[in-house]
Amino acid sequence: MDFFQYQANAKRNTFWLYVLFGVALLMIIVAVYAVSMASLYLLPLVSRNIEIPAQFWDMQAFAVISLVTTSVILAGSWYKIHQLKQGGGIAVAQMLGGTRLRATQKPLERQLRNVIEEMAIASGVPTPAIFILEQRGINAFAAGYTYKDTAIAITRGAMEVLSRDELQGVIAHEFSHILHGAIPSPK
Repeated sequence: MDFFQYQANAKRNTFWLYVLFGVALLMIIVAVYAVSMASLYLLPLVSRNIEIPAQFWDMQAFAVISLVTTSVILAGSWYKIHQLKQGGGIAVAQMLGGTRLRATQKPLERQLRNVIEEMAIASGVPTPAIFILEQRGINAFAAGYTYKDTAIAITRGAMEVLSRDELQGVIAHEFSHILHGAIPSPK
């Protein structure tokens, strides 16, 4: 499969993620409605002053619950997107427990910084913030909203296990995400 086929598959999968989000939203609304209406049927058992609705399905109540539930979910989503937009890749790396790599004399950390700086020069983008995740597995990611707030995080396991050439390959892969559409270019 070539790059363009992968890109087409990614776009198709993104479409299905939106569809599944809509289905999940609908299921949450139905669940909140069911719990709300069930609680109305249970309240008269506790308090004698509350009237039981004539029927379980009430379109007006469903509309109100739908609006409130959707508003809460969209407000939470907007808040999280805004938070990530303000912090960029740095915020993502910190949320995952990454420690920012500053000037260091440790050989593995210095090697990582050198490789990332070399890739930044070769690709023509600013050097991203560098984070280390204290995990044994071999993994890395690039995150950011624009080139200016991009971060690359790599696990301690990857730094310890991979040779310099292998590490360079992993970092090159992360730079490919930055350069080929996974992170928007500056406007």
